[in-house]
Amino acid sequence: MSRKVLDHIREVGYATVVTPPVPGISAYAAPVFDHAGQMVMAITIFGQDHYLEGRAEEGFIPALNEAAGDLSSELG
Repeated sequence: MSRKVLDHIREVGYATVVTPPVPGISAYAAPVFDHAGQMVMAITIFGQDHYLEGRAEEGFIPALNEAAGDLSSELG
């Protein structure tokens, strides 16, 4: 993964794939960091496009980022 991609993920707080391996399924993942700032896990949500796409930006991604941030805080 390029440095540019990693920097973007850190900036927005999550990652997704442009062309999903399973047609009709979307996924979003947020990294969880430990006390040293190292990624130790990721939280992922996935589901059918018609369900996620319309709700991702307003609901699912903010909740995903909040949960990952909370876990990161607990670890560090």
